Amino acid sequence: MEPLSSEKLAGRIKSGNFSAALCPLTPSGGPLSAFAQFCSGAAGNPAKLADPAYDALVASAQQKSGAAAAAAYAEAEKYLGQRAVFYPLFYEKHYFACAKGVTGVVFHPYLGGVDFIRAGKE
Repeated sequence: MEPLSSEKLAGRIKSGNFSAALCPLTPSGGPLSAFAQFCSGAAGNPAKLADPAYDALVASAQQKSGAAAAAAYAEAEKYLGQRAVFYPLFYEKHYFACAKGVTGVVFHPYLGGVDFIRAGKE
């Protein structure tokens, strides 16, 4: 493992000169938008993946909602993991906590906010 500056890491990733890279990946929207970053031709595609089968999985997931969307995105995540393209190790940036008995607080880790509209205390 060789620690690199952000600039050197970006250069290595762009050139493909690495065996494995641990790099930050921040989705532009919610957590599911991270999957679109690996689609063929996506700007900033860290793995340079160009795979029509993966693109079809993501396109299918984007057309669904609820449990069907969750299952489709799980398939896309499995697809990336099986091919050693991407595996999320951890999320950083924001840490949220609330006291025991607090209910209804919604944390938005990717947008960096907290919604107290339905907040209450037991």
